[in-house]
Amino acid sequence: MDMIGYSDMIRFGDNMKDLSDFREYFVEKYYDEAWLTDARVRYETANPFPHIVIDDFLPPETLDEVLANFSQYNKDNWYKFDGQYELKLASKSEYFIPQFIRHVLHELNSGYVLNWLEKVTNVPGLVADTRLYGGGMHNIERGGKLGVHIDFNIENHTRMHRQLNLLLYLNKDWQDEWGGHLELWNADKTECVQKIAPIFNRCVLFNTNGKPWHGHPHPLNVPEGVTRKSLALYYYNVGEENAYFASFDSHSTLFENK
Repeated sequence: MDMIGYSDMIRFGDNMKDLSDFREYFVEKYYDEAWLTDARVRYETANPFPHIVIDDFLPPETLDEVLANFSQYNKDNWYKFDGQYELKLASKSEYFIPQFIRHVLHELNSGYVLNWLEKVTNVPGLVADTRLYGGGMHNIERGGKLGVHIDFNIENHTRMHRQLNLLLYLNKDWQDEWGGHLELWNADKTECVQKIAPIFNRCVLFNTNGKPWHGHPHPLNVPEGVTRKSLALYYYNVGEENAYFASFDSHSTLFENK
């Protein structure tokens, strides 16, 4: 179901959560000039491609409520990717995403966050993916994986160029032996350069242009009932002013062929 009626909008409006603490936390922490100066350097100089890992990304009480709502998501509303390179669940539509999680996603797509992303990454003219095309809620069960890949570069509906991924992990008490680490590979796919554990309230922000090979290709070894939970947001711009794009055709997700 894609359409929301007037009565639904009234009901949603009446139940809007106050996220003022979220905004105050975010602006106070991430608009600090010392923080921004350090973050820009870390992002630009990171290997194997521009990225940054930010722990304690949002107020913990906000993420606690996100996690509680995540666990209540109707299992019939997951879209299952089940192929050679990926075995995962993703939310089918924003319509089905629990309301509080929608509010948090909307905040992360808001103007003050877009401005902050531009300051950290030096990518201009960012536009939020309000349709959550490929984004939203992601859930990996035991045995699940996501092969090392490069993301699609053009959003089909708007034809905008994908520039950034923001991944926010929701996994408390995550054990290293369970796997599920986000792997960042070099451009020629010969070496995994970084492994990032998907721990609770950890954000990973990275460029998606060029050859940012990434994934978690090893089957997840979690106990029954435990899953690897995350929120995913993608950011775009028109790209036309950037000569970089002139040498690239539109492509879907490209997996490493092993």
